[in-house]
This record gives sequence, C-alpha cells and structure tokens, in this order.
Amino acid sequence: MTGPTIDESKIVHQLAEARATSLARPPCTIRPWSWSRLKWCALRRVLAGWTDVATAEQLGVSRNTIRAWRRHPTFHAEAVRRVRDHAATIRLRRMWQSGVLLDRLTGLVAQSLIKLDKGDALTRTEIGALITFLSEYRAMRELERGDFADIANAIESAGQ
Repeated sequence: MTGPTIDESKIVHQLAEARATSLARPPCTIRPWSWSRLKWCALRRVLAGWTDVATAEQLGVSRNTIRAWRRHPTFHAEAVRRVRDHAATIRLRRMWQSGVLLDRLTGLVAQSLIKLDKGDALTRTEIGALITFLSEYRAMRELERGDFADIANAIESAGQ
C-alpha cells in the first residue's frame, strides 16, 4: 500500500507564493537607539559575563529586553568597541611586561656569556636566575595567546 501522492508542482507553487508574499512585506525597521542608564548597566554586565537572566533580574527588566538590546546594532557595536579597547590595553601591558622581562633576561645572558668567555663557571644561583626568567618569559607569551582567545570569545558572545 502506498501513501498519498505528493503533488510537487503544488508545493513548488506554494513556496513561490510564500516567498513572493514575504518579499512584498516591508523590511523590518530597527528602532532608534538612545542610551539610558539601564542600557549602560546592562552593557557592563554583559561584558562582565553575566547571563541575560541575571542581568535582567538585577536591572528589573525582562530577559527578552536584555536579549533585544544585545541584538541591536548600536549596543553590539559599543560592546565590540569596548572589548577591542580592553584588548589593546592588555596587549600594551603584556608587551611592556614582556619587554621588561626580555631586557632583564638579555642582561643576565650577557653577563653569563662574559663570565663564561673569561673561563669562569656560572654559579647555581646564576643558572637558576636564567631558568626562572626564561620560564617567566614563556609564561608571559602563553598569557598573551590566551588573551587573544578570550577576546575573540568576548566579541562573539557580545552579539548573541
């Protein structure tokens, strides 16, 4: 026993009609945006990682309001701008810290090479200092890599 037959031409015609109807509708307009104290507070909480529900409860609005704000292009653009500004600040701070560590490490290596060139042996303390600075520098570079991943995640979540 076979099931009911599907009239493909009828389905294609219905889909074409539905598409024509949807194209005939005026495009949805985005409401004008004006910042309020609540919206700024919501933005700070969103960037701090709060959920929509927690933000809504704290501010006394519905979670749908928070969701609508997050989806608004102006809100999203401001969130992305702030995340990028924060990222730039972190990068500069890390670059400065890396530079300081690298300067100290370069000095230690230079002193050690001079000492070795003279035929003197390095003490355990000097070797330990070199190893410590090398591992600190490596840890700093790992933090930089992690920062970039965190920043990308923050930008992505700001628009959801």
